[in-house]
Amino acid sequence: AGMMDNISSQVNEYFVQIFSVMFRRLQNNKTARFCNGLMEFVGRLICENDPSRIIALIDGIQPGLFGMLIDKVFVVELHRLATMKGVATNSIKVIQYSMTRLLSESTEFITGRYSNQWINLLKSVIELFGTAQLNGGSVNMGGSNNETADEEHFVEFEESGYQATYYQLTFIGQSPTNTLNSIRASGLYPKGVDPRFHLAQCVGKVSASNPGFLSTRLGGSTGDNSLEEVREFLVNYNVQIN
Repeated sequence: AGMMDNISSQVNEYFVQIFSVMFRRLQNNKTARFCNGLMEFVGRLICENDPSRIIALIDGIQPGLFGMLIDKVFVVELHRLATMKGVATNSIKVIQYSMTRLLSESTEFITGRYSNQWINLLKSVIELFGTAQLNGGSVNMGGSNNETADEEHFVEFEESGYQATYYQLTFIGQSPTNTLNSIRASGLYPKGVDPRFHLAQCVGKVSASNPGFLSTRLGGSTGDNSLEEVREFLVNYNVQIN
């Protein structure tokens, strides 16, 4: 069972309050540590549920809020994850997989209201892979190959007060390792698969199913120079740009 299934009654009853507190904290005091925790929390929800369901839940708080979260947090903060101390290896993997799933399975991001944000999110995920490679490899993310409790090294939190409450809430339910095991058990993301290759495969499927999708977002033959890393990634993994 997924995280939402395990705590469905609590989430359904308090979802608006939970995220209202999170977004209020984000607006008043946006720190890298807080952003990392928020990205992992949202990432776990996306990993184990239909991405469209999570988008609808967050947009139910305020129209367009999920797009704002992607634009102001994920796109800005993703590339920093692999270089920060105290971020669990498997937490980064969960975020990687969740963003791959969002890019390849969410109709809202492929053809819907957030389709204009698709290319910027892809660029940020690729930048995360590049940063991780410089710091020990995208699969291991600079951590050990042994996915055991030593990888569950979360940032420290206070024993009481808001910060403690937030982190206890963030890590309720499954650990990142258990989340990854659930993903692998589904057969969608087998252990040992290079996450960059997995991303490229998923993007290729999106491109094949939506002619003109990639070429339009990449700006044709010349395009935006800031997207050169995206083009290079797609070429290296033989993704057909339709």
